[in-house]
Amino acid sequence: MLVGAGNERAPWVWLAVDPLGGFAGTTHHFFTDRFIPSEQISSWLNTPDGVKPLYQRRTADLMGRVWFDVGSSGLRPGSYQLVLYGMRSNLTAVATFIVWG
Repeated sequence: MLVGAGNERAPWVWLAVDPLGGFAGTTHHFFTDRFIPSEQISSWLNTPDGVKPLYQRRTADLMGRVWFDVGSSGLRPGSYQLVLYGMRSNLTAVATFIVWG
């Protein structure tokens, strides 16, 4: 079950990021409203050097919404992806952000 309109057969859901890029130390804000209400969401980063666990979990609210903030302090310049995974729905959300050099 997906909350809101969209392709209900897709294994992934959209994830917005703001800002898209910034220097190390920038906080990137992520949002989606496509998970199951009250679903547990796990997260990790895809980095230029491989996968980095974030050890952050969230619970989607009663509308299936979830927010994540990711700080880029200590990250080297490059392209990164925040990955969110719905523990009940098995849906994945991915958004790319850039750390400038």
